[in-house]
Amino acid sequence: MSGKREPWLRRLASWPNGMLGPQYRRDPLFLLRVKVAIFWAFPGSLVATIFMAYSALHSDDDWIIFGPFIVAQIMITASAFLLFKHQYARFALSLLGLIATLMILGATFVAGGISSMTAPWLTVMPLVVALFVGHRAAILTTVVSAAALLGMGILEMEGYQFPREGTTPIQLDIGVVVWAVLVSGAVSASIENRLSSAITSYGAELDRRKKVEQNLRHAQQRLRGAISEAESGSHAKGSFLAQVSHEIRNPLTAIMGAIDLLELPSDEETKAARIDMLRRSADALMELVDDVLDYSKIEAGRLDINPTQINPWTIIDDIERTYRPQAVEQGLELLLELDPQLPETVHMDSLRVRQVLTNLMSNALKFTREGSIIIEVWTVQLSDGKPGLTFGIEDTGIGIPETAHSAIFEPYVQAERSITEQYGGTGLGLPICSRLVNLMGGQFGFESEVGEGTRFWFTLPIEMSQEGASAQPPVHSRPIGCSHILVVEDDPLNRQVVGELLESLGHRVTLANGGVQGVEKYALEQPDLVLMDIQMADMNGIDASKKIRLWETKNKALRVPILAMTADIEVHRVARYGEAGMNDVLGKPVNRDKLEEAVKGWAVQHTIASIANP
Repeated sequence: MSGKREPWLRRLASWPNGMLGPQYRRDPLFLLRVKVAIFWAFPGSLVATIFMAYSALHSDDDWIIFGPFIVAQIMITASAFLLFKHQYARFALSLLGLIATLMILGATFVAGGISSMTAPWLTVMPLVVALFVGHRAAILTTVVSAAALLGMGILEMEGYQFPREGTTPIQLDIGVVVWAVLVSGAVSASIENRLSSAITSYGAELDRRKKVEQNLRHAQQRLRGAISEAESGSHAKGSFLAQVSHEIRNPLTAIMGAIDLLELPSDEETKAARIDMLRRSADALMELVDDVLDYSKIEAGRLDINPTQINPWTIIDDIERTYRPQAVEQGLELLLELDPQLPETVHMDSLRVRQVLTNLMSNALKFTREGSIIIEVWTVQLSDGKPGLTFGIEDTGIGIPETAHSAIFEPYVQAERSITEQYGGTGLGLPICSRLVNLMGGQFGFESEVGEGTRFWFTLPIEMSQEGASAQPPVHSRPIGCSHILVVEDDPLNRQVVGELLESLGHRVTLANGGVQGVEKYALEQPDLVLMDIQMADMNGIDASKKIRLWETKNKALRVPILAMTADIEVHRVARYGEAGMNDVLGKPVNRDKLEEAVKGWAVQHTIASIANP
């Protein structure tokens, strides 16, 4: 039943809303007063007026009594029409309160003073006036009502005879009571409705504020975490930059010193030793630059994995021959533990496997002062049943504290500051290793004990083939080892050095002194590979690469590999090179080995593709 009554009651309570303008809603309390007054004035006064008029028609001498009350009710009804005019509404409320107060006072005086049935309603009038008009009018009504009751009480004690004392028509009493009941009912209903709405609104607001506060707390926690992480990252990168600066200056000092020494007269043996020092310093500097470049390429998603058919024995042999002299020089044993069932041919990226092993071997030699280093390779079966290879580098070095285990794969971080100061390094080696292994679809891990040593290992999935090792490459009329390479470089010294190094590798070279000339020479000669400098005065390498790609599209030409040959290797820059159509980044400084590797990786592929699709 309550569910059916509620819409009807709501419709009844909201019927004046359509007749009250939007200006009423600016003051919710005033709107409530107006709505209560409308309910009281129209239904209440109408019922009371009809009832008393009917009673007066059936009485012989009661018009004198009923007349003033009927007039008062008519005045209340007439005054209520002013409530619909916003500019007169406040006056109408005051007028209604005044008429109602005077009417109750008159009825009480006529009906016998404080002993009449209407006297108790004088105590209700301040509440009614407070609701309609405000607290100031309610105070005035309270004073007037109290004074009137006090005066009528004194008159009654003095024996004063009120006009209708003891003979008040029952119709008058009923009319006043009906009117008062309607008023009190309207007031009670409005107050209850208002309180209920207020409590509901406050409850909803409290819930909303609780959710907002909870969200704010969570946001503050996340913000504090982000700030802490940013500060840690900033501190780590600051330390990294300082360490890189240190690592760069060391080989640069040796390079500059070796150059000065080479200018001095010396015998051939001394000169050869100085050249060897110069080369080793340059190699150390190159290794540092390669690490930074590789990590930037990995972060930008521009590092490619190129698996080929290789013999894993050759990888281990290369690593062993490269690092055995250094191990012997440090007084360390370099041991091999190889699976006798190791396959002769597997499918993997030998360049990246060598890079991971090189990093791990460099760390092992750096942190091991005595004892041994073991290179391990074992065949394994992966969880999905496919074959795999596990490579391991185990040393008897200083080990890694357990507190640093979770941080060593983060970039720019080393286990302890004291280790950085004592052993050097940038902290990029292990992060590069772990990310390279992940790119190759493998797993990377380690076991370590402080003072006892560390074993790093990684497992890679492989595809074994017995035919790949003996398979001969197809014979082409054009030798694959000789490629046509366009070098676009505005620095004349760099252009000359790179050109001569490529020619020493057996390649045909075309030189361009800037981006504009580079695009023109590409369109004329269409080489197998373009080495493109980035920062050039007339046209930068990015714009030149875009023009080359546009020319290829218009002429339906085979896309030539374009390598960004630059020292600008920041992550966001590397991403821009890829967006411009470049295939890879060749970080400066370059040497003969890096150029040979780039040509084998890109120019040869393009040569084969051009022969296959003439």
